[in-house]
Amino acid sequence: MEPPAGFFYLTVSLFRQREDLRRRGVSQGSALHKPQCAEYNSKRFRGWYYKWKPYTHRVGCDNVLGSDAVEDSCGVCRGSNSSCTTHKGLYAKQHRANQYYQMVIIPSGARSIRIYEMNVSTSYISVRNALKKYYLNGHWTVDWPGRYKFSGTAFDYRRSYREPESLTSPGPTNETLIVEMAEAHDIQMGIF
Repeated sequence: MEPPAGFFYLTVSLFRQREDLRRRGVSQGSALHKPQCAEYNSKRFRGWYYKWKPYTHRVGCDNVLGSDAVEDSCGVCRGSNSSCTTHKGLYAKQHRANQYYQMVIIPSGARSIRIYEMNVSTSYISVRNALKKYYLNGHWTVDWPGRYKFSGTAFDYRRSYREPESLTSPGPTNETLIVEMAEAHDIQMGIF
């Protein structure tokens, strides 16, 4: 049996400990390495001058050149998805129109965030911080579907008149977020 319109399914992974080696300045693109290499063109190396060019290999999350190591959903390099707790839930409350209703609080550091509507409805996913600054669908304005960067990560927001709405992010977030459901019938579409 399908849940009625306006129901949202939520999953968020929270990790206990995380070591993110890539944030220590490891870059992978040759465009990023080109200026770094060019700095040495005017410096003598073993008595000779060379024109240095980048030779880029994949760098795994373990910071090893040529490594295929990747982070698990908890953010642990070569992890087994066992160092975090996953929170799942179904928000199934029915509300009156023209109000915002809190569905879930996402703590700072959350990863693998997936919020999706079970069926097409007149409800909208809204996201704000604890200081009531709206990042998505706030103040009775609906934002366009797309990629939004806030709280230290990127969120993909999808909405269509034929498909249920969704919001996903790999995380991690750097602040507490409050996800709300905006139940409205007379709402303004965002214009950019």
